[in-house]
Amino acid sequence: MPLTIVLKIILLAALLILSATFSGSETALFSLRRWRVRRLSEEGFKWAHLVKRFLEDPKLILITILVGNEIVNVASSNLAASLRRELWGGAGQVGILIGIGVMTFLLLVLGEITPKTIAINYPEQFSHRTASFLRLFSLAVRPVARAINSLTGLLTRKGPEGKPSDSFTFTEEDFKAMLKMGTKEGSLHPEELNIIRGVFRLNDAQVKEVMVPRTEMVAIPYDYPLAKALGFSKKTKFSRLPCYRGSLDDIVGIVYVKDLLSLRYHLISPQSLSQLMKPAMFVPTHQRLLSLIRQMQQRQTTIAIVLDEYGGTAGLVTLEDLLEELVGEIEDEFDVPTSYARKLRENLYLFRAQIPLREFNRRMGARLKAKYTHTLAGYLMELIERVPQKGESAEDEAFVYQIAKMSGPRILTIRVKRKISKKEGG
Repeated sequence: MPLTIVLKIILLAALLILSATFSGSETALFSLRRWRVRRLSEEGFKWAHLVKRFLEDPKLILITILVGNEIVNVASSNLAASLRRELWGGAGQVGILIGIGVMTFLLLVLGEITPKTIAINYPEQFSHRTASFLRLFSLAVRPVARAINSLTGLLTRKGPEGKPSDSFTFTEEDFKAMLKMGTKEGSLHPEELNIIRGVFRLNDAQVKEVMVPRTEMVAIPYDYPLAKALGFSKKTKFSRLPCYRGSLDDIVGIVYVKDLLSLRYHLISPQSLSQLMKPAMFVPTHQRLLSLIRQMQQRQTTIAIVLDEYGGTAGLVTLEDLLEELVGEIEDEFDVPTSYARKLRENLYLFRAQIPLREFNRRMGARLKAKYTHTLAGYLMELIERVPQKGESAEDEAFVYQIAKMSGPRILTIRVKRKISKKEGG
């Protein structure tokens, strides 16, 4: 085989490697976590410092990579055509088509798909190996890249320099990944991590996911005799009671137990319970928790009545319910200790049916999801696809559930048994 053909084959292989380098670099650079690049740069990794500088002007480095990719692809196509003429000069149109097909296949598989797949799975390693080369190449083609950058700026009706994007703005996913790393390295306590995650939950969760449902509400008629109201409040052990007219769908105010207690000492002498009521705050079921906290601050209240889409009462939500998303269950001075769960024995628990799925998942390290409901009882009914009977069991991949107690069609408590995997069992 003539030496020129051997050299051309070697050169074609080198061009394909360069094509893979440019294609993979493009994917790797823009797959990197910005906070991770910054941290590695601060720790003294030279390649990370180079990547950080690249990403300070992402448009320019993208143009640089595309210029390089186009140069090597055009050069490799011309070189392949030259090789075809030397090897099969008389093949005619069929030879040309075969040459185009072979070269397209090589560029697609070796120059695009394979390097991009590797780069998206290992962006740090790929960037580590290619950063220095990209730096040298960017210096070589800087005038051309800047000229193209200016031209595209004019075409998109922006100034020639444009305004570089803030590449190092944290996204929510970046922040969560950084928190996980901080916990693994010991710089963040797990309890602190749970509180920070709670902030994200407040922004994502809706009122209907944490409210006390209508069926568990304790309320008092607005015209209830004052003499009996204090005794009623002692029995309920709640610090605030909604007052209703006729039915729970007509909440007319909120009475605070501290105001009822003041009756005993004759500090005030109202003629009716309605004179003690404070205006009720009403919120929709789909309101975000963080928005509700702000609204409660503005209204200077700690309780709100939740309305469904028809204007009826769906439940109530308190400031404690919202804060429990951050720090876990809170009991105020009037609360009866009513934990959502009780451990019966190893891997067997008794849960209140109305425990929110979020709380169940947090306690059990589970990932249960229901399509239409937000409580363990709702999840179980979705699993069974009907209202279950007392003693009935159902199971999913992780747990076995048994209805422990019911009141009519309403589920009160559920036994939950964690399944033991074969590895755990022995």
